[in-house]
Amino acid sequence: MIDNLNTAEPEIVCKVLNVSKFYPGVAALKSVSFDIRKGEIHGVIGKNGAGKSTIVNILAGLTPLTSGEIWIKGTKTPKNYNPRMAENLSVYLVTQNPLILPQRSITENLFIGYILHNGSGFIAEDKMRSITEEIIKKFGFQLNPDQEMGTLPIDTQKLLLLGRGIYIAKADILMLDEITASLNVEGRKKVDVVIREVIAEGKSIVFISHHLKEVINYCDRVTVFRNGSKVTTAGGKTLTEESLTKLIIGSDLSKNNYLISEFKRRDPNPMLNVSNFNIMGCCHNISFDLYRNEVLGFIGLEGCGKEELFETIFGIRNIDSGSISINGERILYKSPESAIAKGIIYLSRNREDETVFHMLSIQDNMVQMVYKKLKTKMGFIDVQKIREFTDSSIKLLNIKQSNVNDDIDSLSGGNKQKVMLSRIIGMKPKVFILNEPTQGIDVETKEEILKIVREKLVEESSVIISSESVQELMSVCDRIIVLYKGMIRCVFEKEAFSEDEIYLKVQGA
Repeated sequence: MIDNLNTAEPEIVCKVLNVSKFYPGVAALKSVSFDIRKGEIHGVIGKNGAGKSTIVNILAGLTPLTSGEIWIKGTKTPKNYNPRMAENLSVYLVTQNPLILPQRSITENLFIGYILHNGSGFIAEDKMRSITEEIIKKFGFQLNPDQEMGTLPIDTQKLLLLGRGIYIAKADILMLDEITASLNVEGRKKVDVVIREVIAEGKSIVFISHHLKEVINYCDRVTVFRNGSKVTTAGGKTLTEESLTKLIIGSDLSKNNYLISEFKRRDPNPMLNVSNFNIMGCCHNISFDLYRNEVLGFIGLEGCGKEELFETIFGIRNIDSGSISINGERILYKSPESAIAKGIIYLSRNREDETVFHMLSIQDNMVQMVYKKLKTKMGFIDVQKIREFTDSSIKLLNIKQSNVNDDIDSLSGGNKQKVMLSRIIGMKPKVFILNEPTQGIDVETKEEILKIVREKLVEESSVIISSESVQELMSVCDRIIVLYKGMIRCVFEKEAFSEDEIYLKVQGA
């Protein structure tokens, strides 16, 4: 029997009423209520673990609620509500970690549950392949529809699954969980165009993001979550970055609070010297020094050469010309293993693809690079040392977890990033290279990570760090290098930091 909700507001397409979700010892959601209106972009924001992903997973039928009610287009969802029912009600979720069949083709993945048949009852393979080609073209990709989905970057998978929701499932309510978290400028432009088209058709979007400007600029209304509870729903145009931050963390974000100690160049000799680096097609004549106990920031537009520069210093790529020296000694290496042996460690910005071991536990992820240091004299793994290392890392980085033996994917994005940091901190390198370590995580966790960089990492090492946020770099760095089209545009000393000036140089002004 179908219940019908008689609402005085016909524009409401989804209503969440007093929804709670409890796990053993954890209240993921506590009596949450809000609604989604027809033709709006509804932002959902909060720090990691606030309940954002939980609520959209419930709306998508992936997670059962503990109590409360969900009404979609006047229909109350039943207790056995599942993803198929959700899609029948025209609700579609693009998850933070794409749900795909990695060894099946793009076409097969896009048409799961939506197989087309021709007039004779046979599967219309040509038609499905043609639609897949149109979706690929829509997002500007050069891909073969028969290519295995698992061979694609996660960002590409997300956009293709967004295309599935719009053009194949033809959903009326699209939920996008951190779809823009690691997209470049061009990727975000493509998403923007598609979202505007969807809204123009009178459909609704639930938009989850940690980018404050993005949420404010995109969203008609924004619902803020904190510790599993709804704080408020406010009009997007009424919010500022400062007011939204205060709602997210419950207090004002402290300006420049990460910078605990001033940098004093005690040793005129650099820890690391990069001289006349040339990398074909991306970097041209790049030279810089990194001093002991210094935090050196890099910033630039997508395609500025930062990624290639970092990967080359770490031995992932080969240089065409130039040199690297550590402590005045020129070094030659062609692999990450040899870079690590020389005391250089790299944290990629692509956390999910390149750093997280998804099938392993939290503890196993932590100790991946330090097993050799955690052995007994006889060469066996020392379980006690592993436990001590894990416990000390959890305490040092304030990693929120229930059990170190839980799967790594049970953690929020911010806590995963802390696990990745614990792994490289255990290596005790001379030089840390951190490529956008705060990408895709909440405001409060960003502050924690940047404070760790400033207070802990520079005690015995030097740090190269990048971010797309000028404010973040200004708060934690001693110097900032601006890259533009593969070249060093400008170097800012701490006393000359200016957000406006740095931003202008980043844009090529």
